This record gives sequence, C-alpha cells and structure tokens, in this order.
Amino acid sequence: MKRWLNKMEVFEKLLDSELYSYFKNASFYENPVFHTAHKTIDFYIEFENVIPLDVYEQIITKLQLALHAHVKLHIHSKNNAVEMDELDRYVNHFVEKYSDVKDFRFLHPYLENDTICFSTRDEARLSALNLALPNLIKKLKEVGINQEIVCKKVEDDIAIETAKVQVVATPVKQESVKKQYSSSNSYKKESATTYKIADLQVGFSNVQIEGHIFDIDNRVMKSGKTLQMLYISDYDDAIVAKRFEGARCPIEEIQAVKKGMHVVLTGEVVYDSFSKCDSFMVRKLEITQEKRREDHAKVKRTEWHVHSNFSEMDGVCAIEEFIQQAYDWGMDSIGVCDHQVVQAFPMAQHKIEALSKKDPNREFKMLYGCEMLVADSKYHIVYNNDHRRLEDATFVVFDLETTGLSNTRDEIIEFGGVKIKNREEIGRLQMFINPKRTIPAHISNLTHITQNDVDRAKPIEDALDELLEFIGDSILVAHNATFDVGFMNAACRKTGRDELTNPVIDTLPLSYAMLPDDQKRFNLGSVCRHYRVSYDGEGAHRADYDADVLSQVMYI
Repeated sequence: MKRWLNKMEVFEKLLDSELYSYFKNASFYENPVFHTAHKTIDFYIEFENVIPLDVYEQIITKLQLALHAHVKLHIHSKNNAVEMDELDRYVNHFVEKYSDVKDFRFLHPYLENDTICFSTRDEARLSALNLALPNLIKKLKEVGINQEIVCKKVEDDIAIETAKVQVVATPVKQESVKKQYSSSNSYKKESATTYKIADLQVGFSNVQIEGHIFDIDNRVMKSGKTLQMLYISDYDDAIVAKRFEGARCPIEEIQAVKKGMHVVLTGEVVYDSFSKCDSFMVRKLEITQEKRREDHAKVKRTEWHVHSNFSEMDGVCAIEEFIQQAYDWGMDSIGVCDHQVVQAFPMAQHKIEALSKKDPNREFKMLYGCEMLVADSKYHIVYNNDHRRLEDATFVVFDLETTGLSNTRDEIIEFGGVKIKNREEIGRLQMFINPKRTIPAHISNLTHITQNDVDRAKPIEDALDELLEFIGDSILVAHNATFDVGFMNAACRKTGRDELTNPVIDTLPLSYAMLPDDQKRFNLGSVCRHYRVSYDGEGAHRADYDADVLSQVMYI
C-alpha cells in the first residue's frame, strides 16, 4: 500500500487538468487491483469531498478509454456530506444502470430531522423500497456517500426540503460546449468510409470503425427506453459508441451484444458535452469474427520452449492459449518449458484431450519440459584465494544497499563496512551514494533509505576512490558476496577502473557448510540468531548495520 499512497500523479497522464485537479489532495487507501481474466481495474481512492456525478462519470469514461479496460472506482470521502440535488442525481444514475434499485425511479430524496428520506403513499411500494434500500446504500458508499437513509410511508402531501445535508459539494467548472455537427441523411445509399479510431474527428458522418467491445454500460432512461454505451478498442485507441433503443434498434438487439465481441460499427462522430469526449453514434452494428494472424508456411514449425504464465516475471499467457494458437495454425505439436515449475502440465493435458475429442482424426502432441536450476555440488566459499595467513590478515566486512538486484541496470545507494585486524575493529565507513535516479518505493520501505538521503550524497564515480582506499588489499567478507562484490566490480567497470582482486569470503555458502542439517533458513538474521548475536529487524537491510552484525558473527 505504501508504494501507491502518494502516486496520484499517475492520473495526471490519463486525465485532463480539470479532472486531475480533484486528485490533488486524494490518496489511495488500498493498492489498485487489475483482474486479468475480466480485464477490470479497481481503484481505491480517498477524496476530500464527494465528487459531483458528472465529474465521476467523466473520470470513469476517460480512464476506460485510456486503459482499454473496465474501471471501478471505490471512493472514500473524508467529508461525505452531499447536497440533495447531487444525491438525487446519483440515485437516478444508479436507477438507470441497475435493476436492483429500480423501485427508486421517480422518487427524490429529502431531508427530515437530519435524516435522508424517500417516501411513498403505496404500502406495497414501501416494502419494495425497503428491500432495495441496502443495495442503494451500498452503491452510494462506493461513491463516497455514507449517510443514514430511510424509506417511509406518508398519508398527505409534505413539504420536501431539498437543501443540502451539510456542505456544498465541490463546484464543477462549466465548459463551453463544443459545436456538434448535424448528420446528413445523404449518405444512406453510399458505402461508409472505414477509419481507425485514432483518425476519427467530430463531424465525420457515414464512417465505419472496427474493434472489440471491452465494456458495456446499459441504462434504462426515464422514458423506459435503454441507452447502450459500448466501449470499443481497436488495440490502438478507444471510443464510446452509443445507441438508443427504438424501432431500428429493438431491445433484443441491444441485449444480444456482449462484452468481448468483435463488431463493425457504422455511424457518425459527435462531441458529448456531458462526458466531454468524442462519441460514436451508432447507425448500424454488425457482429463479426476478429481477423486473426495466419501461418502460411508449408512446413509447420514446432515451438519447443513455451513459457506459460506459470513462469514468474516471464510468461504472460496461459498454456491453453498457446496450444490453441498452435492448433489453429496447423502445427502438430508444442512444448512447454516453464521456469522451475510444472503446474502447467495438467492444464496442457486437459486442453489436448479436449482438442482430441473435437477432432479425433487429427494428431497433436504435447511436449513436456522444465527449466531447472542445478545446485553446485561444492560450496564456493572463497574467491581469489592468495593463501595469506588469516591470523595476520586485515578483513573488511561490508554490505551494500542497491536500487534493485541487477548490477547492470541498478545502482548502489549505500556502503557500510567494518575493518578488523587481530579480532579488533580498526576502522568503520558508512556512506550514502547518489544513484542519479528515484529510489523505488519498495526499496525505501525495505531499507528506510529516503530520496533525500541520497540526493545530497556523492555519485559512485566520485565516491568509489574513497571506498577502494578504505578496502585496500584487505580480505572482503560479505553475506552473499557474489551480489555485493558483483555490484562493486560493476561500479569499477562503469568508471573505467580494474575489478577487485581482493580475496573474498562468502559467509552464505559458509553457513550452508557449517550450520546443522535441520537449519531451514540461512539469511543473515537466521545466522545471527543461531549464534546468539543480537539482530534487530528494524535495523536490518541497512548496510552499516548488516556489516556490523556480520563482523560479530565472524569471530564467534
């Protein structure tokens, strides 16, 4: 959560300046979540006040068009007061979208003794309202309105107060409406011109676009007719397409269109002054099959080395998708070879069986493999051994903190070292190093090193001479020394210096060799606890602290 807490600037790239202004004092109260299967993104945001409905809808529309996915906003409001007319607009919005609150249609909220009320003279409708009320309250909470609401029966006309509950909601700056171009009927007998979505302009009429539907929003208007909004993407850009229920578009046709379908739309482009974005008014909708890539090779290849989504940080598709694609392209086999896991094997087998049932006469083979890591039979504890006497040697026990795990792409941000001779400390050095980049949030959370700590420090090209002078020709000691020495050598290469030739003792494989067989963990904290060396979890992952405790372990 901390890594997202102050990341509202992500919306600056997705929204215009007017909409982004509502996010200036907002924050995430939970991390955003992307649901891969349903192509849905959940944002959990806390605003100062309840945002107006038209702003809420504009934000949803702009985010969905930018991200090509269904977007859900889960809003908390520090001040959840709302005016009656704004609450009325939200209630009507939910009534149009969701059938489980349709009983509130044509009812308006009013204030009575600091309680928001809906009233009716019909006993049966009152029962229906009370059944639907929890659903309405839940939906209002999702937009940051958390108020007490009751439904009541009234006998006579009452004076309905529609003033605000507590405070005025944040005003929305009115924007001049862009000119809308009237459509011409002269195109009806002419063939439509096909455009990419990115090339559409307001005023284009009798034009055709093609894409897939990644979201649908159906709303039942006060007239009882349905407005359908289709979010269309051609994998390059996206647009909202709208059509209304009527003689040329019956409700059955509206209900037949589903999310994920590939469609060809004919119509005109207009500017929607409410959503403040371009919209495509649909005259004709055709459901088609998406054009797919084809393999025209006479001799089909066999892919031996597929990484499915079980290969962490590598594969992105399920093995069933790879198998289906190979099958559709006329291949006769495919091989899976994930990193260190075989979880894709059962899914692959089930998919092969399904294809075999579909066409028993076609042979398609599944090849099963796995990339495994092989443990070295020997522990490499000492590097660059020059066979000096340990009793007379000087040791530098050190540790580094870095921006990441790769010594080619990441940078050192802290050096901590303790120099020891004859079992006594003879020197100590702690130094922040400027990586000339932003420290990732998860690194700051782990190490407690802030951007301010490193911004004032020397860059590695200026700090390295001091580090090398401190090290001298001492024996280097580190826990997982291949990591720390690897970063030091990478820094030497980047600055035109020779790599370190000092003898190195790696205490990680040393702990593998010396600790009991029942020892399960070998990180620095576990090794310290085994040797009863005090280890503070709060101080861990700081270079100077880790170097200090490792030096204590070394001479036990």
